[in-house]
Amino acid sequence: DGYPKDVLRLLALYDSWHPDFDHPSIDTLVQQCQSEYNGIQTLFCGMLNELVDFNPCKHKLALETLLPLDLLALSATNQVLQAVDCAYKQRCFFQAWCVLRDYCKLDLQQFYLPLLTDRLKASEGTREKTSAQTALWEILHVLIQRLAPITPFLSEQIYALTRGLPPNSCQDKTESLSVFLEDWVTQINLPHIPDAEVRWKELLDGLLSVRGCVKSG
Repeated sequence: DGYPKDVLRLLALYDSWHPDFDHPSIDTLVQQCQSEYNGIQTLFCGMLNELVDFNPCKHKLALETLLPLDLLALSATNQVLQAVDCAYKQRCFFQAWCVLRDYCKLDLQQFYLPLLTDRLKASEGTREKTSAQTALWEILHVLIQRLAPITPFLSEQIYALTRGLPPNSCQDKTESLSVFLEDWVTQINLPHIPDAEVRWKELLDGLLSVRGCVKSG
């Protein structure tokens, strides 16, 4: 009692992955699922907060014009989409969850979003801010869709909020009322970026390594 329905769905994923999984207690596992769920929810709310003044109909930039870091972030997102879709096709739902969870925590929360802090504080309409917001909008949209089979209640909630942001957003008459009625986005259409996956991993590993050194020092 008291746990969101999505958390109980995550609990079922853990048990189905390995029914004989040696965990100390069911309470400990539920708390882990709650913590992971809270992390995703916090990420989505943070991304929405950064998009309150962003109207995709007016402000969204052509993806090929985005700043290099934002293009790399979108390219990394495409890699995640491919991995998750592969897991879904094989009905490996726990694997899909792990890919999404780790990407949200490591790539977005610990790496990409902190790098955007100053840019997102810039004046509205600046290329630096609009490029970052365009990337966040694209990432949020596909993440909601990929998480929907696993955490449907959270995904529907965040999807409804994106439809209302900003208040003066132009609404497409064909816009779906549910994330489950959206066309499945197989990938974000980007220009080719040589060695994008390698470059993103080098940046990610480098920054996380520096932070680890700072904490240990």
